Amino acid sequence: MSAVAARRAARLAAAPAAPPPPPPSAPHAGVSPDDEEADSHSDAGSNASSSSAEQAPQPKRKQQQQKSKGPTRYFAASEPEVPRTREEDGEGMEVDAGAVSPPEGLDAVSDIEPDAAGPATPVRARRRREKSAFIDPLCTSAFHFLDGVNAVRTTVVDEGGVQRDAVVYALQVGETLVFRGACTLTPVYGHVKVLGATLAPTMPTEEDTVTVPPLSPSASHPLFAPSSHPLPPIFGAPLSTPASCSLLLPSGETLDLTPYCAVVLVSDLVTGIEGIERVLVAGGMGQGSGMFARKKGKAPAAQGGATWSLVLEPEPSLAGLRPPDPWLAALAAAVPPGPASDDDDHDALPVAERFVALVEGPKRAGKSTFAKVLLNSLLTRYGAVAYLDTDLGQPEFTPSGFLSLNLLRQPILGPSFTHISLPLASRFLGSTSPASDPTAYLEAAQALIEAYALEVEYPLDSASPGGGKVVERVPLVINTQGWVKGLGADLLDKLKAIARPTHVFSFSQPDDAPAPVLGAPTILLPPAPPSPLEGKWSAADYRVLSLVSYFHAHLASTSTTPAPPSWDFTRPLLAQEPFALTLADLPGGVRLASAAGESISHSHLLHALNTALR
Repeated sequence: MSAVAARRAARLAAAPAAPPPPPPSAPHAGVSPDDEEADSHSDAGSNASSSSAEQAPQPKRKQQQQKSKGPTRYFAASEPEVPRTREEDGEGMEVDAGAVSPPEGLDAVSDIEPDAAGPATPVRARRRREKSAFIDPLCTSAFHFLDGVNAVRTTVVDEGGVQRDAVVYALQVGETLVFRGACTLTPVYGHVKVLGATLAPTMPTEEDTVTVPPLSPSASHPLFAPSSHPLPPIFGAPLSTPASCSLLLPSGETLDLTPYCAVVLVSDLVTGIEGIERVLVAGGMGQGSGMFARKKGKAPAAQGGATWSLVLEPEPSLAGLRPPDPWLAALAAAVPPGPASDDDDHDALPVAERFVALVEGPKRAGKSTFAKVLLNSLLTRYGAVAYLDTDLGQPEFTPSGFLSLNLLRQPILGPSFTHISLPLASRFLGSTSPASDPTAYLEAAQALIEAYALEVEYPLDSASPGGGKVVERVPLVINTQGWVKGLGADLLDKLKAIARPTHVFSFSQPDDAPAPVLGAPTILLPPAPPSPLEGKWSAADYRVLSLVSYFHAHLASTSTTPAPPSWDFTRPLLAQEPFALTLADLPGGVRLASAAGESISHSHLLHALNTALR
């Protein structure tokens, strides 16, 4: 008998007879009898008497649960939410079932496939409460799926000579594809657009026949679409001069391409990133389960592979990425147009002028998403694009606490934690906000901007990558932090003075718009539409994703054509070999800061470093 049970038994023995309890047919609204009993057990250890506890009104925690909003906050639901209780790991856990039932084969609470979850392990720590499921009616493919007609299962050879299963999708004008999971996109015919990037085939098109190219890093593009982030749509660009030709498949079959504007080859992408879900669940982030899991069933094989699936109907907990029309209009007006085809006169292209774009705005306005779309759009015109990330809280290519300068030659198609890489130059501040040391923040930003001007803007190697892209000058995209008031506004103004942007994309309201920059037009943009994922994933969760991905990833530099990314979650961090550095390896010295942001004195430097770096 535990100490709490012993004290409760002693009080019951000494207390007078209590009135009979109310009938079990009238419990509190939305509260199960088991929950009421658990609440009475938890209140038994308090100093209040048993009589006053019986006369107390409904617990405050239960009242808050009744007032909490469900999935109807973003999308309409026809039925009210009904909380239910499930026994898991030996303890009760209340879960909001929501108004929508999960798909076949998925668990209603964890949204993970039962056969993929593995045996349950008893966990003593309290797990995070799962959020309600929601349905986004627009998160689906606008694609008239016809197995064997516009979706053909085939095999393709990779650069190592190994045959791999793949699916060929032929898109008409106005059709879109939405994938969930991780896959490889290989353009075969026409131009495919996703997240602002325009993907074109690398192999020349003959007059009458188009062949499927082999899988290679130069011709294929990795796409990551986990359920933790909105899923981007993929669509084909209309052809300027439609051609009458056919596609020759590796099996010998032919596909008439006359009614289609684009053809894309989709294959599995095995990187090990799905192992991050086990780390998240073990750490108490239960909603991380099912991020890369694909829906099982009796669907045709052309609807998915081992690591991805085609979303043909709305599924619970999936949200779609829908850039507003003003975003697309601003991109079309700001980004210089690229060549229409490889046969155009490349010498007739205008000389590239200085292009420095700065994206600003408050938190959760869509700055990182817009900056990513802008980066991918510039890569259709330029051979390389520089990306300066000054957002300490949620950077794009590094864990939190870094300011980094990156050089991209390929578009990035996925959330930030799926392309963690080694930057061209970086500065570590060790904080998620510049408020801890504003002076060091500005010094780091100025050092990276100077590195761009001296080493990146005019590259020494100006070999043309093909397609008539500009290579003699590299544009710069600057993503800023979401602190736009008070000291944050002052830091943003000083950053503008240092960077001297030519374009400013601002998500501020017209009344709160910052002062214009001399010589740079300020384009006001509306914020991104609210996503239901904001209630399920917080900024701290995304920082954990990036940190876990960083320590388990095989990092590659962004300045070169990257190999396919990969992660290893089979080995714990303690089994990995740590970095070994000496003070001679750090010519710039060592700067450490405490958790409160205060700098550590030089006399205590060795004590702080001892057994602190791994």
